[in-house]
Amino acid sequence: MRSTRFPMAAAPDRPRTSMRSTRFLVAAVALFVSACGAPPENVAKVAPDDPAITAAVGRARATVGELVRRVENPPAAQQYLAAKVELVEGDSHENLWVTGLRLQDGVLHGTLDNDPVLLRQVKAGDPVRVSPDSVSDWMAVDRAAVCGGFTTRILAPREEAPAGEPTVRDTALCLPLDPAEPR
Repeated sequence: MRSTRFPMAAAPDRPRTSMRSTRFLVAAVALFVSACGAPPENVAKVAPDDPAITAAVGRARATVGELVRRVENPPAAQQYLAAKVELVEGDSHENLWVTGLRLQDGVLHGTLDNDPVLLRQVKAGDPVRVSPDSVSDWMAVDRAAVCGGFTTRILAPREEAPAGEPTVRDTALCLPLDPAEPR
């Protein structure tokens, strides 16, 4: 069975309050902003037929137009933007984050933000060119919200939740960083 790798790390332990999703997202954003060179233990191994991840990737692909819009015309509040893309070498597949995005002739250009674990022909800092159709996730951080990050919403809670406990699967396009702040 082929496995696909998704870079991520568990958020720190936190109380189980209504702020749980907010704290998770803040930790996830901090992780992705500083994810370059993440060690292998911060990489999630995911089965290719994982239904929650398949749905999250589907949601990301269904909203890739929002990513393209943000690349072409960044909102004034946008502080961070990245796309997760699947790169392949032979039988090895890894989903890695790309930052510094720009669109040219319908192709996304950017810089690989993670050191791969399985792939040997690319490394963090390498230029990457991909079709928007190859995006498996995307994440934007505005002043008060995180948009996208659909696979992160699935993977990070799995890393931190006790066995059998439900995980966060919010389907909203954007989630507020602080529910008390207007968006």
